[in-house]
This record gives sequence, structure tokens and C-alpha cells, in this order.
Amino acid sequence: MLGLRADWNLDLPPLPRAEKATLFVDRVSFGYEGISLFEDLSFKLWPGEILGIIGPNGGGKTTLLRLIARLEKPASGCIARDGDPGVGFIFQQPNQQIFERTVRRELEIDGLIDSEDLHRVLEEARLAGLENAPPLSLSLGEQRRLTFAIALSRNSNLLLLDEPFIGQDAKNVSWIISQLVAVRRHGTA
Repeated sequence: MLGLRADWNLDLPPLPRAEKATLFVDRVSFGYEGISLFEDLSFKLWPGEILGIIGPNGGGKTTLLRLIARLEKPASGCIARDGDPGVGFIFQQPNQQIFERTVRRELEIDGLIDSEDLHRVLEEARLAGLENAPPLSLSLGEQRRLTFAIALSRNSNLLLLDEPFIGQDAKNVSWIISQLVAVRRHGTA
């Protein structure tokens, strides 16, 4: 149960266990200015596994994602990704990762979405008709769906989602969850 505006029971069937974990966090410690956020944190994330990190504001959830994405370095410990998989990271504030002048250019930036797929992606993300809009003029919810669509287009082995449901109504939360379930089947953690 996700305890959001409505309850979604994913009831996902187990996936066969892979030989190697997608992500290996071993005895990681980190803090800011003498304040420890976590010490000796260890866990493994397997292909297709979905892990939710919960905690109070300022508890280190975003920092942990930044460490996994290698945007920060741990004070001690090791974070390893099997075969250095590509990482799709959706920041808590989507405007920190939007750079292009139009939604279309933002989606086409890596060359991973061609014009044929562009309309399908826009339709699925409920952004149809906004391809020529400046991304920063979109609502927070629309910006989040845009960055989510970009992350999905990269076919990453690992998706890091920081507060993915903020600004989304139940219909869009359902779409995000359906996309996560779909990429899980392909081994994305």
C-alpha cells in the first residue's frame, strides 16, 4: 500500500533472483557539518526490485539518492553498481534538470526519442499539445512527468525517483506506477 491520495496495492509477482545485485551499498556513512545522516548503511537492490525510502524531512533520503547517483561522495563505505548501469534520476525539484527551450527539445536531447515516438511519449505522459511550450512554464506536476518520461527513455538499469508523486493527481500517479511496473519486468531497479 502506498498511502497516497488513494491506496494502490501493487501485489507484484516475484521476479527470478539475478546473480548480481544492480546496486550494492556497503557500510556507507554520510553527514553534513558534523551532523550524521546515516552510519554504516548497507543494502542490495536486485534487478526489478522496487525500494521505497521513507523518513522525516532532512533525514537524508535525497542525500542517499545523490550518493547512489554519484553526485556526492560518502564519508566512508562503498556504493557499487553492477556493470555501472545507467541511472535515471528524477530530482525533487525538476527545474534543476530542465535545460532546453521546448518540451520537444528536452525529450530529444539525447537522441533517444525520435519524432515518431515523441507524440506517443507526450500522450502517455499527458503532455500532448505542449511539445513547443517552454518546460519551465509547465506546472510542477507536468515538469515531473516530463523528467520521468526522459528518465524512462534512457532505458536505465536503475531509476532514482525523489518524491515522484508530488504535484500528481490520482490518474497521473497511476500512470507513473504503471510505468514503474512495466520497467520492473525488464529488470530496472
